[in-house]
Amino acid sequence: MIEFKEISKSYKNTLVLEKLSLKFPEKKITVLIGPSGCGKSTILRLITGLIKPDAGSLSFEGLNYSSQNVISIRKQIGYVIQSGGLFPHLTVAENISIAAKEIKMSAPEIESRINELCKLTKLTQDKLSAYISELSGGQIQRVALMRALMLNPQVLLLDEPLGSLDPIARASLQTDLKEIFQKLQKTVIIVTHDMGEASYLGDTLVLLNNGQIMQSGTVKDLCDNPANDYVTEFLTSQRSLYWV
Repeated sequence: MIEFKEISKSYKNTLVLEKLSLKFPEKKITVLIGPSGCGKSTILRLITGLIKPDAGSLSFEGLNYSSQNVISIRKQIGYVIQSGGLFPHLTVAENISIAAKEIKMSAPEIESRINELCKLTKLTQDKLSAYISELSGGQIQRVALMRALMLNPQVLLLDEPLGSLDPIARASLQTDLKEIFQKLQKTVIIVTHDMGEASYLGDTLVLLNNGQIMQSGTVKDLCDNPANDYVTEFLTSQRSLYWV
């Protein structure tokens, strides 16, 4: 559904992605995993069209990105940024409905869609009138997910969606996310640095380092047949009861 061909990207004098080629299959969950600064979040920003590659080509459903189509592509993508990125001066319902109001969706349609998303994410409706400061960390992430799903996008991007949560809240939301992904059957791309989370949620794991792919496959592929010493080192550093 989304394909990177020989993509390179630098920020000033720092090379973040180097001739990266990668395919994201339709209706599958791909997890980008690796240390900070390896290029995971840059890949998401390229997919949304927020930044452009320095070299290489990027396509969405076979169509190369251009200044003429990037907005229409972006409308097909839901994006949950780190820490939610919600507006503190707006209520939960107002945060969720921002994009819907932008495209002139009617009030009854907005209300109906929000009700559907409350059921999907298990957010109680009494929270819709609350402000972000009144929510727990787990509730904030549910609201951020609802906002990303409001327009029923084809692709869902999540950038470290659970990184700020305590272990119990994180485990609970991981379970709920897995159920949500199974129900929606969308193309999902998740960024995380946690191997347990990656193996629990992902169909395919892509381990990155210094802007290059070290190995991709299932968690079993990586554990049983590490492609190089870096893969072994990363797996050893990520020992966890979740996946060992």
